Amino acid sequence: MVHRTRPEDDNWQTVKDAKKRKQIQDRLAQRARRRRLREVKLGDSTSTRHTTSRTSDNELSPIDHVHNASELAIIDLTCKNISTSSPEVLNSTMSSWQITDLDLPELDSNPNDASLSDPDLLPNNLHSPLPSPADLQLQLPLNVFTALFMNGQILSLACSTLLASKSLPPTPSIPVPLRPTASQLHTVHFQWIDRLPFPKLRDSLIRLQGVVDLEEFLNDLFVMPSFEIRAGAACWDPRAWSMEGGWARKWGWLFF
Repeated sequence: MVHRTRPEDDNWQTVKDAKKRKQIQDRLAQRARRRRLREVKLGDSTSTRHTTSRTSDNELSPIDHVHNASELAIIDLTCKNISTSSPEVLNSTMSSWQITDLDLPELDSNPNDASLSDPDLLPNNLHSPLPSPADLQLQLPLNVFTALFMNGQILSLACSTLLASKSLPPTPSIPVPLRPTASQLHTVHFQWIDRLPFPKLRDSLIRLQGVVDLEEFLNDLFVMPSFEIRAGAACWDPRAWSMEGGWARKWGWLFF
């Protein structure tokens, strides 16, 4: 028997108990994911472009389905079966990383989003070999914590407040990389996403809410080596951020 929750039971913002709050957030994420899966099955407008161009969904693998460069993920170079390519396998077997296509309707390209893939709005080494330690500057650079905190200050986001809402329209003083995308302006999302200086990454995280584990994403962003930021650069400048190899293997596909 399905137990329906009351609307007030889904309001996690007023819950003080961290465990209970996490349960509510997980329930909402699972509900959103099930809704998206139902929409894809029913052939909603978001996935129509894909289904009409396929000859037979039953005959094609997920990689065969892809017709759009934004539908990407990281895969082991030596792996023949995509279903076995977990992040753990990737980290343990790969000395380098590459991008391959996967079918993710949530990341459909929109003609209005063409600017999100501007090279100036992506990590500077997304398509380049990772730098060796000898190539890194000796000056003490910004770290991820400092840069994201400073980006929040620019956007007037309080670090101690966790809110889910739409982003506010930007003021002229906001640097271009931090200005909200259409998804940010029209979709309720966690405000910490706005601190990331990569428009495409922000868009992907918002579109994949309920699919991507945001807690795992944040854990990897802060706990494992994720980005090297060039010393002396502006905290909001995407070109100053370089992805670390392990983090790129696991999360680099969100930039496409």
